[in-house]
Amino acid sequence: MLCSDGLSDLVDDADIELIVRSLKTNLHLAAQHLVQAAKDNGGYDNVSVILVKVLRLFPAANDHRWFNRLLGWLR
Repeated sequence: MLCSDGLSDLVDDADIELIVRSLKTNLHLAAQHLVQAAKDNGGYDNVSVILVKVLRLFPAANDHRWFNRLLGWLR
């Protein structure tokens, strides 16, 4: 998850975790709920949320050279 302070300042970490865990099969809906939770708590700023699901392991996890790990991830 990547979010702006519009979410993290207004919604407790435990509530964020609960929403994401409960809706992990539908990340679009989870993001909508997170934004709504911030608005319900007095959202006064922009609320931005990006949720990403990792579908496969990092392909070059055993390669200790950061550049090769990066290239492996982008393939």
